[in-house]
Amino acid sequence: MVFETHESRESFFMEKIASMKEEIFRYVYAILENRQDAEDASQDSLLLAWERLEQLQCPEKARYWLLKIARNSAIDLLAGKSRYEAMKRKALPEGAFFNTEDMVLADERADELMSGIRRLPQRYQHVIRLKMAGLSPREVRELLGVSEKVRGLLLHRARKSLKKIIDTMD
Repeated sequence: MVFETHESRESFFMEKIASMKEEIFRYVYAILENRQDAEDASQDSLLLAWERLEQLQCPEKARYWLLKIARNSAIDLLAGKSRYEAMKRKALPEGAFFNTEDMVLADERADELMSGIRRLPQRYQHVIRLKMAGLSPREVRELLGVSEKVRGLLLHRARKSLKKIIDTMD
């Protein structure tokens, strides 16, 4: 995309890209499962988007372009860490639990869920993580590059497979 002035480039970036900061954070947090890593990947994504803004061909697809950059940033960050380290460093929201027992039980359930997700085939992992990030069905479909029917089928199969995995873990 060609910008006439630096101001028009900056204006487009602030309006279309930087305004998605929270959504990008939620998306990479669903992938990385760690607040600090998600903050790092979010910042990396925004920086890369700024640096590569001229590569954006269609302004209407800026959101999906940025989500792909974010996904790649998160994957790059995971690749640089051991799986064990990346999955164990979780930050819980402050005040989310009333006592230590609740916190331990919730953490165990979350660990079980994430362990089950990691055992899924990559495509199923991706559709589940996109759903966990709060994306709409249309957004998931467009990011995956599939029809609505295929998106629904993938999500159904991913959930069914995840349930079987978790049931066998008990």
